[in-house]
Amino acid sequence: MNEDRNNTSTKKKEILSELLVSEEHSLEDMKEIVALAKDHIEIEKETGKIRLSWNKYSYTTNEKIVLYLIGKFIAKELELNEVSGSTSREISADTDVVQTSLSGPLGNLIDDNRIYKEENLYSIKYYRIKEELKEIKEKYLQKISDRKEGVISPKKKRVRKSNIKTEKNEIICSSDKEHESKILKNNNLTKDKLEKVSTDYNGDLILLETFGKEGLRVQQIKGTILALTLMHIKTGTWEMNSSYLRKILEKSGIRPLTSLSTNIKRFPKYVVHRKGPIGSRATKYQLTTNGLVMGIKLIKDITDETNTCTEFEIKNPKSSRPSRFEEIHINNETLAKNLKGFLQTNKMEENKLRMKFEFLPDGIKILDLPEENTRRSIQIKSLLMIATLLKKIYETEKFSAKEALKKSRIPTDRLDLLSANKEYGKCFNSSPGFPVRLSYYGEKKGLELVKEYCGGSVD
Repeated sequence: MNEDRNNTSTKKKEILSELLVSEEHSLEDMKEIVALAKDHIEIEKETGKIRLSWNKYSYTTNEKIVLYLIGKFIAKELELNEVSGSTSREISADTDVVQTSLSGPLGNLIDDNRIYKEENLYSIKYYRIKEELKEIKEKYLQKISDRKEGVISPKKKRVRKSNIKTEKNEIICSSDKEHESKILKNNNLTKDKLEKVSTDYNGDLILLETFGKEGLRVQQIKGTILALTLMHIKTGTWEMNSSYLRKILEKSGIRPLTSLSTNIKRFPKYVVHRKGPIGSRATKYQLTTNGLVMGIKLIKDITDETNTCTEFEIKNPKSSRPSRFEEIHINNETLAKNLKGFLQTNKMEENKLRMKFEFLPDGIKILDLPEENTRRSIQIKSLLMIATLLKKIYETEKFSAKEALKKSRIPTDRLDLLSANKEYGKCFNSSPGFPVRLSYYGEKKGLELVKEYCGGSVD
């Protein structure tokens, strides 16, 4: 009986022993490992230092670690190193991976049973070597093949997870009868008047008045205020989703909705544009108290056929940015006084000056263009005379060169090139694209040109 048991036990061990893995390896195994590794790993004969094939492949951090430790294992077998393991500092130095970036990959490789750690030394598991090398070889052979065939691997899209729930396009609000009655009473409105302005169709608010006689921008902003006001009266809510607002306006006949968001943002006094939380594309529009007052006025205008919203300006707000140029404007009395003083100071005749220049409330017009061979010379000479007269008579020092030349019908082509001209640079302190200012030399030169141009003597 005992012999039978021993025989059975021995046979079991023989069968199960096929699963045993040992560090002992055959010559065939080593030949296969060398064949797989030689395209990726080199070992310096004198020092046993491991070098990877940087010039051929772009390895990931995990691949660098695995290949390096395989190289260390082979160097140990060649008796070039005493141990097959390496510290994280050694791995960092030989793989060009920052040491602080190694802890994560090393930990992951240990968790996956691809490497192990003993006394601060990381080593590759022998039975994993062939499998690791085969995976790396197949990966880079496929990449080389794809390049030759012109195949471009599609990039994986990074899916950004968000715990933000997508908002529905429509706002579902229950009717607040008490709130509605209070608003109607406080503003002398009735349900009959509301029914003249809007209706309910399949649960959606429809505007019966779309302000069709006015421009599209006016229709959009008034329609928005009216829709938000009616929603507030019926439900008490101050906000509405952008998509639902667009749906109301489109179904009511206010279209197209081109630049709707831009137009609404121009009037924050009545409607405030609110962005959704981070990660959400939903936006909302909130009615302000001023917007509610305006909405009530719009309802009364429609039902009573009045026009009390005349203060509701639907215009582009003027830019608050001040102009770089001084405004050229002078009244007739000041013009006559300054002109007389200029003529007396410079001993010039008024009739000769007026034959060449027309003095307008908003600037000077040259009546007879200077005789010059090139456009550039005409532009410089004209600007010099205009700048001089503007300073002496209009008391304006900074003006637009382009507008000044246009007034005299002088070509403004390639005006920007004047700044590279030496004569222009001596006469003016700024380029033509900026407010033009005369230099001391330019003022003197300009006065000489005016006198010469009018047939007077130059002092």
